Amino acid sequence: MNEKAAKELASTTFPISLYQSQGESKEHIMLAPNYLNPSVQREGKQLVATFNVLGKPRHPSQLYEALSCFVLFFFLFWYWNRLKVRTPEGSLLGIFLIYIFGLRFLYEFLKENQVAFEDNLALNMGQWLSIPAVLGGILVLVIAQRNARRKATQIKA
Repeated sequence: MNEKAAKELASTTFPISLYQSQGESKEHIMLAPNYLNPSVQREGKQLVATFNVLGKPRHPSQLYEALSCFVLFFFLFWYWNRLKVRTPEGSLLGIFLIYIFGLRFLYEFLKENQVAFEDNLALNMGQWLSIPAVLGGILVLVIAQRNARRKATQIKA
């Protein structure tokens, strides 16, 4: 196959297969306006077609967060089910806050900044807002454990 035939094949086959894989919804396809005109070069015995695309691939952070919430639900349910009545009051809330906002802090590194002023910040707004929630979760967990120990010593006395 020569370069001209490869270019024709790439410019006709690629968009059709892309649209079939994406369905009829073309608004999510991030192709440059000249994507029907790929460049084709010979590299050794192979022909390589290069398409111009817009944007860059991103992590599906919403899916990561959803999966994390399922894991958290099952962990908290297991923890509560294991301890039942002995579960210190507030410990589930503390674990919830630490887990959810700790992971949100990490997932924010994978996301694009939502507003322009975040470009100049060391951390984005989601991360800044997660820090007090994690600290609050630690505080709630410490108070819950302290109250549980206090109740245990009162029962023994």
